Amino acid sequence: MKAVTLSLAVLLAFALPAAAGPKKVARKPLVASKLPAGTRATFIGRLVEVGRAPGFWSGIAVALQLVTYEVVKTDSDKLPRRITVPWGIVASSNLVGPKTELRADLRRLGELYEVTVHQDEYYGLLGDDVRVAKK
Repeated sequence: MKAVTLSLAVLLAFALPAAAGPKKVARKPLVASKLPAGTRATFIGRLVEVGRAPGFWSGIAVALQLVTYEVVKTDSDKLPRRITVPWGIVASSNLVGPKTELRADLRRLGELYEVTVHQDEYYGLLGDDVRVAKK
């Protein structure tokens, strides 16, 4: 019983400081953007490049797949003409299939997509939603 009590005490000693919340650490965002933190933008873009699938689901570590689009039309003057969007690969997302990558219909080179992104204060630009653009 002493070993269990000691182990629990050691565990709590390490866990309690972390319960106070994560430290804010300045870091360079994965994809830089001119969007102000917390804002969203939507664009129509032609898919020009699909990055490697991460090979694992987001969980303890963040799993991202990078996709590059040429912006054809946008509601924001803060987006560049060519933009790389990191997509979170989360098992419960409707954007992924059974494998740890974006669904096949969201990875067709040359296809036009309607993409919504937001500027996260920690990670930088992140994808929110994507669908095949209506023709």
